[in-house]
Amino acid sequence: MPLDPSDKLAVKRRKSSANRDLALLKAALNLAVEKGKIDREHLPWISVKAYKGVKGQRVRFLNLTEQVSLVNACTPAFRQLVCGALYTGARYGELTNAKVGDLDLETGALWVDGKGRDSMPRWIFLTAEGEDFFREMATDRANGELLFIRHDVERGTRKDLINANGWLKDDAKTPLRLALKAAKIERMTFHELRHTYASMLVNSGFSLKVVADQLGHKDTRMVEEHYGHLCETTKREMLRSKSPVQGLTGERRDQIKMAKNIQPIWKTSNVKEIRGDPRMTGQVDKS
Repeated sequence: MPLDPSDKLAVKRRKSSANRDLALLKAALNLAVEKGKIDREHLPWISVKAYKGVKGQRVRFLNLTEQVSLVNACTPAFRQLVCGALYTGARYGELTNAKVGDLDLETGALWVDGKGRDSMPRWIFLTAEGEDFFREMATDRANGELLFIRHDVERGTRKDLINANGWLKDDAKTPLRLALKAAKIERMTFHELRHTYASMLVNSGFSLKVVADQLGHKDTRMVEEHYGHLCETTKREMLRSKSPVQGLTGERRDQIKMAKNIQPIWKTSNVKEIRGDPRMTGQVDKS
């Protein structure tokens, strides 16, 4: 798809992708040098620099009200797929390839065959609400069936006929666009439902390691890049809401002092004795 130079966000994303590709290419070439496949005196890629200022691009995610509005605006079949994404954070391809037999409702988890560093094969553990959703979907269905199916779909090619009732690569684009328009929500991609799921976990206080495991990341670096700012906000809010009131300063201190009739040591009758106490002056008899 041609890049629109006026779309700054798209340009930033493209540069970020180029940086990742450059890092992989450099790693491969450096490995070739170590294996003696490339002369150590000929390393022209060292001078190639990555784009600057393209990390931490804006991550679009839906709040709870927008999630409900989107789900309500979807057609029945697409609604199931959107709910599946919001309950699991799985990628589009992981969801559309999932089968009924991939559900383990005894432990409340869904197995997905992720591919690559950013989405490893894994169990995604479900919330109680998510478990109820998938349980209803799987009732009286064979293990070999695709979890998410479409009805009354006319396919035009032989390849499409293999999974005629499944969701194929570009099938979600039109129903998502129409649902967003009906719900009066800013344009977004299906992948940003994954961002929505991850942001909910972070805002709920889950560690970045748990979020990375649920998303299938090998480590927390990607999570830190995209959601680290949310984590800092959540930690601050949790600290303020759950920490005890210590009452060391301000009105609370005065209330405690009045309730227990506490007087500062410089206002007590024994202040001279206190001042003469070697423990207060540091003049301790060492003999």
